[in-house]
Amino acid sequence: MPNNRFDSIFGEECLRVYSSNSLQTLAGQLADLLINDPLPPLEQEIVLTQNPVMGRWLYLELAKINGACANIRVTLPNAYMHELFASIIPPMENEEQSPFSPWAMTWRIMDALARFMEEPPFTEIQRYLQDDPDGRKRFGLSRRIAGVFDGYLLFRPEMILNWDRGKGEHWQAILWREISQGFNNRHRPGLRNAFFKALGSGKPKPGVLPKRISLFGVWGMPPFHLDVFSGVGRMLPVYLFHVNPCKEYWAHAFSDKQITRITTRSPFTRPEELYLEKGNALLASLGGVGRDFLGLVAGLECHPQELYESPDRTSLLGMIQGEILEFKEEDGRKAQEKARTRPGDRSLAIHNCHSPMREMEVLYDHILKFLDEDPDLDPRDIMVMAPDMDKFAPYVEAVFASPGPGGIRLPYCIAHKEIRTVSPSVNAFLEIFDLCQSRFEAAAVLDLAGMPAVAEKFSFSEQDLETLARWVARTRVRWGANADSRKALGLPATGDNTWESGLDRLMLGYAMSGLDEEFFQGISPFGDLAMEDAPLLGRFAKFTEALFQLSQKMEKSREILEWAEILEGVLQEFLSPDAEDLHLLQIAFSKTSKAQSEQGYGRKVSAAVVKAAVAGLLEQSSPSGGILRRGVNFCSIAQGAGIPAKVICLVGMDDGAFPRQDGGMGFDYMARSPRRGDRSPRGDDRFSFLQAIINAQSRLHISFTGQGIQDNAALCPSPLVSELIDYVEAGFDLSGSGPIATVHKLQPFSPNYFSGQCPGLFSYSKQYSRAAGILQRGEKQSRQFFSQPLEAPEAQDKTISLEALCGFFRMPAKSVLKDRVGVFLDEYTEAMDSAEAFSLGGLERHVLAGKMVEKRVQGRSSLDLYALAKAQGELPHGNVGAFAFNQLENQISPFARKAEAMLSEANQRLDAHVMAGEWKIHGRLAPLGPWGLILHRTASAKAFDRLNAWIRHLFLCAVRPGFENQSLFAGTDAIYYYDNVEQKEAVTRLAALAGVYDKGMEFPAPFFPEASFAYAQSMFKTDDVGQAMKAARSKWGPDFFGRGEALDSYAALCFEGRDPLSREFRDLAVEIYAPMLECERKGGR
Repeated sequence: MPNNRFDSIFGEECLRVYSSNSLQTLAGQLADLLINDPLPPLEQEIVLTQNPVMGRWLYLELAKINGACANIRVTLPNAYMHELFASIIPPMENEEQSPFSPWAMTWRIMDALARFMEEPPFTEIQRYLQDDPDGRKRFGLSRRIAGVFDGYLLFRPEMILNWDRGKGEHWQAILWREISQGFNNRHRPGLRNAFFKALGSGKPKPGVLPKRISLFGVWGMPPFHLDVFSGVGRMLPVYLFHVNPCKEYWAHAFSDKQITRITTRSPFTRPEELYLEKGNALLASLGGVGRDFLGLVAGLECHPQELYESPDRTSLLGMIQGEILEFKEEDGRKAQEKARTRPGDRSLAIHNCHSPMREMEVLYDHILKFLDEDPDLDPRDIMVMAPDMDKFAPYVEAVFASPGPGGIRLPYCIAHKEIRTVSPSVNAFLEIFDLCQSRFEAAAVLDLAGMPAVAEKFSFSEQDLETLARWVARTRVRWGANADSRKALGLPATGDNTWESGLDRLMLGYAMSGLDEEFFQGISPFGDLAMEDAPLLGRFAKFTEALFQLSQKMEKSREILEWAEILEGVLQEFLSPDAEDLHLLQIAFSKTSKAQSEQGYGRKVSAAVVKAAVAGLLEQSSPSGGILRRGVNFCSIAQGAGIPAKVICLVGMDDGAFPRQDGGMGFDYMARSPRRGDRSPRGDDRFSFLQAIINAQSRLHISFTGQGIQDNAALCPSPLVSELIDYVEAGFDLSGSGPIATVHKLQPFSPNYFSGQCPGLFSYSKQYSRAAGILQRGEKQSRQFFSQPLEAPEAQDKTISLEALCGFFRMPAKSVLKDRVGVFLDEYTEAMDSAEAFSLGGLERHVLAGKMVEKRVQGRSSLDLYALAKAQGELPHGNVGAFAFNQLENQISPFARKAEAMLSEANQRLDAHVMAGEWKIHGRLAPLGPWGLILHRTASAKAFDRLNAWIRHLFLCAVRPGFENQSLFAGTDAIYYYDNVEQKEAVTRLAALAGVYDKGMEFPAPFFPEASFAYAQSMFKTDDVGQAMKAARSKWGPDFFGRGEALDSYAALCFEGRDPLSREFRDLAVEIYAPMLECERKGGR
């Protein structure tokens, strides 16, 4: 006699099937089952779900319906099926330890391929693997074959059983028999047969089988699983809660494309004679996976019960859902009057954007609108899905984590798919492996040092990393551990620009501080190190040494157990013990080691194979964090498929991104001869899109990148989106609600978003609203960094050094920002180049030329400078560097001889000071000859070079009266002479310059060496203001080549929003340069 109302419905034991288009209805039915037919208190309820996210959703839904959810185990069908087998066929390993798991089969296949390469059936594989020095291709192929075999076990069990009986002589059958020897058919087909044989031989012991099994939210399942659970249903209650979008039988519905394909194959039969049922176009086109599963369920012995819910048809989305539910045929719908949508109906909206970033900005504004219009809507009721959420995660963070001034910060959570994107430890480990198999480029090594898990291990702070970057750049490390590492790559065995040379320079620089132009055993010390740098240098040396030692260990192949020890050592040497997710790495290492201890793989493998194996295991790890937590839920479509929500948003629905392609292997027999129920990524995606349409309870928001961000070119959406648009436009009258597709603007501050005149375009951003208002009014908002002068320093000391005064006139705007405001815009960072130089660049030529002249003046040989430049990594390698050095020396030699002659008697220096008005100016004058200063620069003379020489000459005349002071400045293009100035006049000129300095340190002075000189020189020659301003603006720039003082970051900040070439600019230019031009004489080269 039945003891509850569910047994009274179904009678004797069999598969009980509940079908509904609503997952909430199915959850309510399951909750009713748990309440009205409870299991014994200590008995655990078994519920199997389509995916893990659905399991979490079910937990929450059951707790909401029944008030609590406890003692319920939710797992996946494949995992629990293995437990069922183990409960009847002991002793048996768990699923992870199964010899027929893809991981276990991979290693046995890899071993078998090595032995079968010479066999005739394996000729094609031998050809593919002939260029495989490190075994990566063989491991990759083995993993692919293992995946195909795993598919055969689930979808072609009869083929596997035939192979076990000796049938089949092709290479796959031979390989399968080889790897399955000795395991007594303990694979899925063999276990299923043994399972049902054991059940048929007698009643199982109490407690062996569960009291009840529920398959919840299922819309697709391999026939193998369905066969097993339907068989178990004869022994115990098995409930199938089936998600079916249509209440009619639609297992034989065909899309237009399928009908065309079928009729093409039967050209002599009229289409109407084939009785091909079309039904609802969306259901027929998108529902392939559900249609196949419906056909499989229909063929089972089961008791069905239908629990379909009619949607609210007052909205466009509800009408579409109703037509799918009723299997309404497109032809019949066209014959009637089209259903008309309500005014303002935006239940289904498609958004055409310029980029993923714009998609997120549009989504953010629409979510705010949804929340504003529906007081009962909570952020957790909104689900956002993308084909690849890891791609969209940075844009989500950029928009939702930082909504801007006055913006509303919405709570959200992101379910990442790849563990590497969320685990710093896993990412650092994989980067270490990649780096040790690379060239050790300078930037890559420093990037690794900056990773959180590594930086914590070696105590590298942000400031330490900046210091290390400066050291590496200035010691000119490019790539390569040492000369031997370059030799191993078939390159000349030179140690120049390697890590060994750079670290030697750093170590010697610490030991020989300040002697950066000396040598010790051919090494040039790095001179910019202090005593307090020792701890950082020691930690960095330890870090790099560990890297290079690990790289050497990876050079030869080893047994897997030996690799396992090395991998554990990597964790201890490079990663902080407090780093997150270290257990995931340790689990992966342990499982890798079992390839030898349990699968018997005793061959040596390369580091590349080990890295691929560990990475493959880590890919299977579930990232920390998840979905269906507080706030808006972001996940991939594969993760969130089938989950209902009040608002569902699909982003990134671009052509080529969704749906995925079925990329089966060429040797996969399943791909060659597909059957109903076979897995298909493309089919899964199409059905997931259909489920999104059905499960959206109030709104469906879809966005894609449909406009080129550079040229505004039209881009196609996913074909599924196009199908939906065609379906809606063909069957509904949208005159009330308007088009469902909205074309968005490139920028979020477009005035169209705030005018109220463009349907579908709006924004909640106050920041963008202000920007749009300014743009619409055509205003140019000026932003002046200095609105008024700075206050004079308290108890200001009217003392200034000669160097500071000269430096001020190099760029006054820079001096006031750095010295008074503390703004540093050009903080010096060395270029991090990862390639050695093959020629001397412009800056390198200039610096090296200056050193040549200095050494020539000092009487030192050019050979000394060549050796020094080579040791410091300034020259290209080999003969190219020697040629470049000799070429530059020949070019600079005439100027060097001239400088040597001029400076032969300039061996004096003078420390002095002078009172110039209120200012005391002090400084050192050198090099000083019998007649005056002799200055030079190994380049063409610039305006500031001449001004610098003039200011120093004035100081000389002021502190050395009674002498016929005559100074000169020599450039490679000309020599400029400065005649004696009377002391009183020199002091007056210095006082005037000090006055400009005084005012310029409170408010930026519009003085720019090149532009001001161009104006003053033109006025000096022509006295034509227009001509002079034209000359000044040509220097201010920017010109066609992107040059000009307008590009100086300090000048641009100080004079933003106003024209600096003002009347004050003109007055200053004449005041400063006119006296110099009157005194200056130009000589020959």
